[in-house]
Amino acid sequence: MVVRSPSLVFASFAFVALAACGGRAALTGDSDGGGATGAGGAAFVPRAADVVWPGAGCGQPLPANQVQTVPGKPTGYTHFTAMGTGANLTDTPIGAKAAPRTFWVRVPADYDPNKPYRLVYIGQGCGSFNSANTSTYQLYKESSGGTEQAIYVALDIPEDGANEDCYDDHEGLKSQEWEAFQLFQEFVDAHYCVDLNKIYVVGYSTGGWLANMWGCYFAGWPSAARKFAPTYHIRGQVAYEGGEPDEQPTCGGPIAALWVNDLDGVAHPISGDIKALARVGRVDGCDTTYGDASLQTPWNADDPRIGDVCKQFVGCPSKSPVVFCTTTGLGQSSQDARVIPAATKFFTEIESGDQPVTSDAGTTSDSGASDVGGCHPECALGQTACDGSFSLRSCVVDASGCLVWGPSVACAPNFVCCSTCGSTSVCWHNPSCPDVPAGCTGKGTFCVDGKTLGVCDVTTPPVSTTFPCTDVAATTPCDPGQTCDGSVPLAATCR
Repeated sequence: MVVRSPSLVFASFAFVALAACGGRAALTGDSDGGGATGAGGAAFVPRAADVVWPGAGCGQPLPANQVQTVPGKPTGYTHFTAMGTGANLTDTPIGAKAAPRTFWVRVPADYDPNKPYRLVYIGQGCGSFNSANTSTYQLYKESSGGTEQAIYVALDIPEDGANEDCYDDHEGLKSQEWEAFQLFQEFVDAHYCVDLNKIYVVGYSTGGWLANMWGCYFAGWPSAARKFAPTYHIRGQVAYEGGEPDEQPTCGGPIAALWVNDLDGVAHPISGDIKALARVGRVDGCDTTYGDASLQTPWNADDPRIGDVCKQFVGCPSKSPVVFCTTTGLGQSSQDARVIPAATKFFTEIESGDQPVTSDAGTTSDSGASDVGGCHPECALGQTACDGSFSLRSCVVDASGCLVWGPSVACAPNFVCCSTCGSTSVCWHNPSCPDVPAGCTGKGTFCVDGKTLGVCDVTTPPVSTTFPCTDVAATTPCDPGQTCDGSVPLAATCR
């Protein structure tokens, strides 16, 4: 039985704000149908891949329900839900795929909200739902060659049955996985301090197919902006026992790539990843002919955890290296002992030449913004300020590396913006409003507890104000044998 952590649901293209008041999260939304604007909502400018690029979540507190991480263990993964719309790379949305997509986020135990971390998405094999926290590679496990100093996002299998309990990796342009990355990435960028130039994807089996998909479409910066996640890019992919879909979209640009595959694989024969290898060679502009030993050199053969099975293609660009590891006699086993250290070393090697945060003028500062070349810091990283009585703005690093005020985000019902309630401005409980359970954030139903369904209503405050309050209008016990399911905010039910 899978025990779900409290889920935070958000709509496509919606902003979700966290308000500080006794540790409670205040949710707001603005689904105007517009596209993503990138870190801080500033005009998007692609950056060199080897420059540290802090995302919008830097300086922000962790989500209120973030589970405390235990080093070396999956404890710390926190469950969230995104609402898919059925959109894809065709002009026709697919209604059957307009469904929740769940994922887990884990941060280092010593997480620093002002430190931009490597971000790694991890895909599992087919079969189990809502368990990616324990069904994906334990890349955080340092005793196995991983690293705790990264943010990991474990991806659950979609439950809409699009591909027989696997990721939607056989539908080509109609796949829901293109939109899924945008949904996941927008949420992670808004709530965690990530380096937007250190986004990777790792996958096993169907997760390897997913890595090959995302490593094509979300790589680089295409001349025409992508339909999904145009302000983000994946820098590197790692796949084990994956495959290359018969239909891929136009790839976005070069990518660093590593594959591990076994000659005896049956369900996902090595030919699938060799096809992906050829695709990366074409996009990266280098010869990646699998059978030509003259193009390859041993990669980390002296590391006993990896062994003498990996070959790097010598003609590929240093910023997008390409490695293929061939094993024998291991079939469909996940090869955790090899993949975990190989992926970690691969990402570290890619990042070895990264530079500090810079402005377009090429100068640096400790705060992450330059004071020359037309880039003048508007604020300090982590600083917030009230924008009127009921909205909050945060200081973020924009796409040019400058510190600027981000977009105004409304406080949730029952909250007002207070500039004197802490060391920086926060959304604080409105004294004119009643105290209500955390799930009562607007008109609808919510779970008062595991056995009780509540009705939340929006009311007029008892004193003059332009901001509404929420209150509990009624509560109803669930029938015997039922529990309250509040996974979708304001649409809870007993089941």
